[in-house]
Amino acid sequence: MDDVIPPARGGLDMKLLVIFFGANDAAVPGSLQHIDIAEYKEHLKAIANHLYVKDHGAKVVIVTPPPVCEHKCLPSHDRRSAITKQYAEAAIEVADEVGVEVVKLWHVFMDYAGWKEGDPLLGDINVPKSDKLDELLSDGLHLTGKGYQLYFDTFMKVLEEKVPEIYNHERGYPHWHEAPKYGE
Repeated sequence: MDDVIPPARGGLDMKLLVIFFGANDAAVPGSLQHIDIAEYKEHLKAIANHLYVKDHGAKVVIVTPPPVCEHKCLPSHDRRSAITKQYAEAAIEVADEVGVEVVKLWHVFMDYAGWKEGDPLLGDINVPKSDKLDELLSDGLHLTGKGYQLYFDTFMKVLEEKVPEIYNHERGYPHWHEAPKYGE
């Protein structure tokens, strides 16, 4: 991890660390990308609590994996809606445990699709396909443009409400429409 997170010295000053893992880790057990949920949680904790992150004084935001839509996954895909839900809940638990902010992307997408706790789990191959969830996932796993827009809007709302010092942080460069134009 020391190769990924630079030490807090020199010109680099990390203000925000976004941890967005879990969609691949939540693959079914025995598949190539699967990471046991306990190990997944330990990885999140290790990153959030890493010495270099602390040295930087960086704010940390954990993003839950989004849901999956088994209807759109290829037959060879090794994703299950119920497993991904468990990983999303695990990410929330870790964020609460280590005291960092969380973007509950799984819940945001499922709310958008109209799902309520206790209902059959949208995205499950045994539940009718959800057109709303379909709008957010291109292949059952990866986000569409609309999915990324919903993620971005939710992420910015979390920053605005929970990490305003980052949300309101001034850029070290002018916005594109304020920058000098060629020939001026």
